Amino acid sequence: MQQEDFIKKQIDQLGQVLEKLLADLMGLKSRGQIHEGVEITNTILREHLDLPIDELITLSADELIVKLQAKRLSNDNWNMFADILFQLAEQFEAMKDNETKKKLYEKALMMYEYLDENNSTYSFQRHTIMEKIKS
Repeated sequence: MQQEDFIKKQIDQLGQVLEKLLADLMGLKSRGQIHEGVEITNTILREHLDLPIDELITLSADELIVKLQAKRLSNDNWNMFADILFQLAEQFEAMKDNETKKKLYEKALMMYEYLDENNSTYSFQRHTIMEKIKS
């Protein structure tokens, strides 16, 4: 029981970190501070998920899923992480790094599809983002 409480606390804390990261990333993007957003995101992902951007983009979809499943992310955390990847892809698009942008969009799409398959709740917003990535 105590072990489960500890794991739940860690998952909740990770959710808070991801939520703050997403808000910071969007705020920096709106102020045109694209490079700062990428640097902050890279630092947070490395520190809290042991997953820096350069490693993230080289992982296959299956490898990424396995790595994230090991972190025991909640569905909300999966969704926030996918949103972060989507925002990062847009940052790299603004920086004219089309190769990284494409890989991040692919990872975000894969995560959204994973959520669709493993979550009984339909999300119109998620579906809209998926369609945007596909087009």
